[in-house]
Amino acid sequence: MSLGTPVISTYKGAEGLTVKHGEDILLTDTPHEFAQHTINLIKNPELRANLTENARRMVRVRYDWTSIGQVLRNCVESLPASKAPSLML
Repeated sequence: MSLGTPVISTYKGAEGLTVKHGEDILLTDTPHEFAQHTINLIKNPELRANLTENARRMVRVRYDWTSIGQVLRNCVESLPASKAPSLML
């Protein structure tokens, strides 16, 4: 997505991503629809351009290092404060 390539994926493959079918990705779970999406992308340069631009924008906004760092910081800060276990037996 960030490299400017339109993406076709299964719904399982897109789990955990904040994507919208038809806006920044094409989603399907059947081989026939996968092939149909591929043909549509080949025949429709406007669809390719829209998916590419929307996906790149989404990646830039949601998955930049500042956002990732904040999510990691929030996870660490939510851990319970406790002493490390003793190594003494």
